Parts: sequence; C-alpha cells; structure tokens
Amino acid sequence: MNKTSQKFCSFPRFFVILTIILGLGNTFFLAVHIITLVGKKPILLEPGSQFAMFRPYLKGVRKIGYITNRDLSDGAFLQAQYYLVRTILDLH
Repeated sequence: MNKTSQKFCSFPRFFVILTIILGLGNTFFLAVHIITLVGKKPILLEPGSQFAMFRPYLKGVRKIGYITNRDLSDGAFLQAQYYLVRTILDLH
C-alpha cells in the first residue's frame, strides 16, 4: 500500500466516513417516514371503544353482568359503562 491509501484507510478516517454514510442513510429514512406521516390523521379512540362489538347484541337488554379478574382501579368497568350507556352493568 502506498502512503495515500494508508492515510485514507486509517481507522479514524474510516470511522468518520462510515458515520457520515450511516447518518445520511438514517436521514433519508427519517424523511420518508415523516412524509408518510403527514397525510395520516391520528386515530382517536373513545373511552370504552373496545366494548363496541357488544352493542348489537345488547339491544333491548337493560342489565348485564360484568365479570373481571382485573383490579377495578384501571377504569375498564367505567369505560364499559360509558360506552354501553343504555345497558346497566352489574358488577356482582
């Protein structure tokens, strides 16, 4: 190897060039990601929307039971009650 190729292939210089190449690649993918996000609207979920699938089955039903093995402090019971408004949830 001659002197020029030894200078170019030294570890610090190689590391800097590699860092610049990887940085440019990441910048490209970040720009593509941002461009794809611009046209999308954020998905806003209502509290209790996970219970929406039960609505058709509960038409005309006044009271149903609610069984869970989770702690009630997470608000799932209140979200279900909010979303299934015309049906009363009985916790016991």
